[in-house]
Amino acid sequence: MGIDESRGKFYEVAAREGTPNWNKLSIRESKLSDKPDDVRTPFVRDYTRVLHCLAFRRLKSKTQVFYSGGGNDHICTRIEHVMHVESVSSGIAKTLGLNEELTRSIAIAHDLGHSPFGHRGETVLNDLLATSLNQMINDENSGLTEDKLKKEYGVDKSQLEAFVNNKSDRSKAIKVFWHEKNGLRLVDNIEFLENSKGKFNNLDLTYATRDGIVCHCGEVDDNALFPRTELGDLSEIVRPAQVNAATWEGVVVKVSDKIAYLGRDIEDAIRLGYLDGHDLKALKDLAKQTKIGDEERIKRINTTSIMGKMIDSITRNSSPEKGICFSPEAYETIKRIKDFNYEYIYRNPKFESGNKYCTLVIQELYNFLASNFETSGVDTLRKLVSENYYGMGFVKEFVNFSVKHSNKSVIALIEEDKNLKLQKNTSSLTESDMLQIIAIDKFREMFNSTQGAKKVYGDFINKLTYIQSVTDFIAGMTDEYAIKSFNEIVMM
Repeated sequence: MGIDESRGKFYEVAAREGTPNWNKLSIRESKLSDKPDDVRTPFVRDYTRVLHCLAFRRLKSKTQVFYSGGGNDHICTRIEHVMHVESVSSGIAKTLGLNEELTRSIAIAHDLGHSPFGHRGETVLNDLLATSLNQMINDENSGLTEDKLKKEYGVDKSQLEAFVNNKSDRSKAIKVFWHEKNGLRLVDNIEFLENSKGKFNNLDLTYATRDGIVCHCGEVDDNALFPRTELGDLSEIVRPAQVNAATWEGVVVKVSDKIAYLGRDIEDAIRLGYLDGHDLKALKDLAKQTKIGDEERIKRINTTSIMGKMIDSITRNSSPEKGICFSPEAYETIKRIKDFNYEYIYRNPKFESGNKYCTLVIQELYNFLASNFETSGVDTLRKLVSENYYGMGFVKEFVNFSVKHSNKSVIALIEEDKNLKLQKNTSSLTESDMLQIIAIDKFREMFNSTQGAKKVYGDFINKLTYIQSVTDFIAGMTDEYAIKSFNEIVMM
């Protein structure tokens, strides 16, 4: 029997209940609470869990390409980019007969792992973490072993050392922090969601959505893309673009990511004056040559023109046999627009001052927290609570963040300090002492509300755990919060 194309060319291979891999694709690490009257499918529940979480809300204040806090309300932020990807990918999925619900859940979650200041922030955090790992690999008490370095960060000791000693050679860059992997880490271990009982649990998304997050890297220039066939352990994916997504829906999101950003970045570059007369002439010539522009009016490449033509090309040319693909002409057009963007936008000298500032902000935040490390992570938290640093808003939030993701033993050790303070004569307690006692009481309350969630930092013993908590905390910041926190350091 042939494929019924009235339901879409990919209907028979879509991620639907009853297909061979359904049980694996729809499984969660922990079962969600049963809701007998809930009509939602597993992937619709994924979508709403992401939509309701705090990490998603923060995307509205994270840079896509141009700084999100620059005062222009019409510049694309990370959250708008996510909506563009959802729009493109769900339209393609519906036409092809794929699971639109899964496609939307991957799309809305795909960029949750982005750090502040877009890809610049990602590069800076990667370099800082690499430097820390290179220092720790020679310290037997740090908690980092060569086996752990290879298994969790995807590099060996010699690669790490070569990169840290020659960061200027980006052709040899390694990735120990990359937003796709960080997105998986966030939805699996970091982000909590409050339930109807006031308790917090992890997001516990399905395998298929999690897989789409870690495999969405859109910078691979292959035209025909196919899903991989093995549904292995996602923690074993340690490099960007190591494998394709396990579903056709994940592959569609990966391609849609590229379609969504190219035209929008051109629009923003024009709006902000990044393109001069020569650049605009080059853009007009490209519009003519690729026939993206309207021949009867001003020749312009923008989001609308790119999306329409590329969605049409993919839906006409893709098939389970040929993969998700453009026509040869459309594929060449995408490559040429991308080349234009890199030459005239992403490498534009006007980014230099902003990039230096963003680099400074993240470096200072990271180095401030990292440099306060004591003999253990727990001792460091005790130090941060007991000293004047705790009056700094972002330090207080960092301690709260770390305690929330640690075992009960961490609370007990910090409470020892509170008890020592309470043994003093009440009149000798300073305002700082009282604030710390109140804060420690809140730690207990916060811990109790998150008892059902993973405690990814465990007993918070070694330096590796502490540095990872610093990285996780900064990666979750918005642009504005990172700048506010930086200013607290400057003014201390």
